[in-house]
Amino acid sequence: METLDRAPEDARDAVKRDDRNNTGSEIEFSNPVKFLSIVSFSELPETPVLNAPIGTTTISVLNTEKVKLQNTGAVTLTDFTNGQEGQTLHILGDGNTTATHGTKIKTNTAANKLLATNAVYTFTRIGSTWIEDAGSGSTYSAGTGLVLTGTTFSNPYVGKHITLFTGPITVTISAGNSVHIGATGRYALRADTTNMSNVRLSASIDGSGASGNHTLNVYYSTDAGGSWTLITIGATATNAGAQLVTSTAALPSGAKGSAIWFCPAVTSTSTTGSTILYTFSLEFTP
Repeated sequence: METLDRAPEDARDAVKRDDRNNTGSEIEFSNPVKFLSIVSFSELPETPVLNAPIGTTTISVLNTEKVKLQNTGAVTLTDFTNGQEGQTLHILGDGNTTATHGTKIKTNTAANKLLATNAVYTFTRIGSTWIEDAGSGSTYSAGTGLVLTGTTFSNPYVGKHITLFTGPITVTISAGNSVHIGATGRYALRADTTNMSNVRLSASIDGSGASGNHTLNVYYSTDAGGSWTLITIGATATNAGAQLVTSTAALPSGAKGSAIWFCPAVTSTSTTGSTILYTFSLEFTP
């Protein structure tokens, strides 16, 4: 590799004045280079992906932006070492590595987090801590079988009673005990719950197409869907045909505010079949 030792003020002209650049040789500047206008590249700069060592609890990320985890068994990750201030990491999960929430790493759920397969998580180093992006990943597990399909419904609303959707919405079941929110249709609504204490769920559902029962709950989000937290309400629907189910639970303190988003959660004990949701409503009371 050839090195051109030039002063910073001459760096702009270095490539112009050096014919060796035309041969494809690499040019290295010993001093910082400042670009005085927009820079474009004919090819994207190379950003290699680091294959993290298997079994390690700390990963060196010196001059690294992208990391691929590849553990085949459970591993607890405690730190990314050799990082620098403002450095951003994109981490591809493997389904076996758990990021420890503590002084070195802070997840957006404030708890230890299993980094799922085929999901990318973003962390930025601030001070001596790696902080996860607020919208990186989510706090609920999407599952594999139960899918709410249809157009997105989101409506800023201030009040005590809200309807998340009026169906019919077909719920297709392909695996037991599964929940799926969002991928093919998220139903969410924003509400002002500042002085509310309880939440009542009511839903009209035809469960006759399923072989087992359903449990209806609700998720809430304080960051416009970046992450979700479950409120266990436990409204049960059977597979006996059309029915109205209701249930009430205390509203968690974290779900109180002027811009809280709510999204339905449906869990089924069935392994096959389908069912229909006609309505899904929430009522908040002081």
